[in-house]
Amino acid sequence: MSDTIDDRLDALIRAALPTAPDGLVLTADLPLAAYGLDSVGTVGLIAALEDAFGCTVPDEELVPANFRTPGAVRALLTRLEVTT
Repeated sequence: MSDTIDDRLDALIRAALPTAPDGLVLTADLPLAAYGLDSVGTVGLIAALEDAFGCTVPDEELVPANFRTPGAVRALLTRLEVTT
């Protein structure tokens, strides 16, 4: 089975959501804060993204809007041109 960027991203986001129920569908507009993503979790998610995708999130992209929803995180990775 192929491990796609979306599969890995979904796994990383799920790991950062301490109150997400099993089977939660990560729609593009799901509010991550509603499932427990706070500032500490966001820092952990950023570190996990950088490690998993071999990228660096520039300081100017470290804004709450980039981590509000799965769609926002995917858009960030697109802007960072993550391809692996």
